Amino acid sequence: MCRILMTPFAGYSNQYSKLISDILRSMGHEVVAATPKGLFPLKVFDRDDIDLFLVYWPNGFYKGSTKMRTLVKALTFLLLKYKLRKITYLMSIENFIAHDTDTEKLDMWVTKTLAAFAESLIFSTESAHQHFVNLFPLFKDKKYHIIPHPSYDKIYCDCSYNRSFTREMLKIPRNATVCLYLGLIRRYKGLNDFIDVFSAAYAPDRYVLICGRFESEAAKKEITDKLSAQPFEVQKNILIHGEFISDNDLPSYFVSSDFFAVNYVKEPANPGSPVLAMGFGLPVYGSSSGCLPEILGLENMYAFHPQSFDSKVNALEKAFSDCSRDKKAKRLIERNEKFHSQGVLSTRYKGVLEGLF
Repeated sequence: MCRILMTPFAGYSNQYSKLISDILRSMGHEVVAATPKGLFPLKVFDRDDIDLFLVYWPNGFYKGSTKMRTLVKALTFLLLKYKLRKITYLMSIENFIAHDTDTEKLDMWVTKTLAAFAESLIFSTESAHQHFVNLFPLFKDKKYHIIPHPSYDKIYCDCSYNRSFTREMLKIPRNATVCLYLGLIRRYKGLNDFIDVFSAAYAPDRYVLICGRFESEAAKKEITDKLSAQPFEVQKNILIHGEFISDNDLPSYFVSSDFFAVNYVKEPANPGSPVLAMGFGLPVYGSSSGCLPEILGLENMYAFHPQSFDSKVNALEKAFSDCSRDKKAKRLIERNEKFHSQGVLSTRYKGVLEGLF
C-alpha cells in the first residue's frame, strides 16, 4: 500500500476525481487530495509523508484570477520547478492545451515542464499519446501508460427511467428523434457551429436537446444570438436547458435522447461526456479523427471530417435517420464494460504502480 496525493483535485463532488480516487482506494492505497493554492502552487509538493503524486490538470500551477496573478504564479513556478526533481510523480494528460486559453505559449511551457520531470505519463488512448508527441516531439521516447477514462455506469447510467415520462417532463414530443448535447457550455465544444449544422439537417421530427450551464454570460449571448438567427422552425426544435444538471436529473436527459453529439473545436485528451453516453448506450456523433473512434469504435459513431461542413451535415443526417441504433447501443454498453470498468482500470493502475515500487 502507498500514500498517493492527487493534485489538482476537483473535489469529491467532481465524479471523475472521485472515480479515480475510489479505484485507488479499492486497491488498498491511501489517497490524499490537494489543490495548488496561492502564489506558490508548487508548495503542494512539500510533503514527506507522500509516496507518489498524481498530477492532473496543470492550470492550478500557474493560472491566477488576474493576468498579474498568472504572471506571478508562472514566475514562482519557474523559480521553484527544482522541487519537481525531488519527488516521484505521474502526470495524467487530460488536455493537450488548456481550453479557450489566451496564454497558449505559457500553457505549453508548463505542460512540457511538468511532463519532463514526471516518472511517466498517463493517456486515455494511443491516439491521445500520438497527438501529444506531435505537439511535443521531445517526449516521443518518454515512458507512458494507457489508462482509459473510467466508466460512469455505477453513478449515472440508470436506464430504468420511463422514456415516455421523461420526454413529457422535458416537453419533448413522444415521436421525435432527439440529439443530446450535454455539458458545461464553452467555446471549444463547438455548439455555435453545431447549430448551423443542425439547421442544414433540419426536419420537423428532429430535435436537439442542449443541456448544461453556460460558462459565462458572453457564452450564453453568443449561443442565443446564433439561435435567434435561425429560421423559426429550427429555433423551436432546439430545446435549451441552460442550467447545471444535477446527478439525479442526468439520466432523464439520456433516456429521453436517441444519440449524443460532440463537436469539439479543440478535442480534449480525455473526454468524459462520450464515455458517459456510452454507458447509456447512446451512439455518438463526433469527429472521425482524434481519440473518439478509439474510445467508442467507429462502427458505433456517426463520424464526420472535422474540417468539412458538408461531412458534418451528412453525418447528422445519418444519425437522425439511423435504423440500427439498438445494435450500436448494445455494442457500446458491452464496450463500456470491457474497457472502462473499475476492474479494468484497477488492473491498469496496478501495473503502473508495481513498476514504480
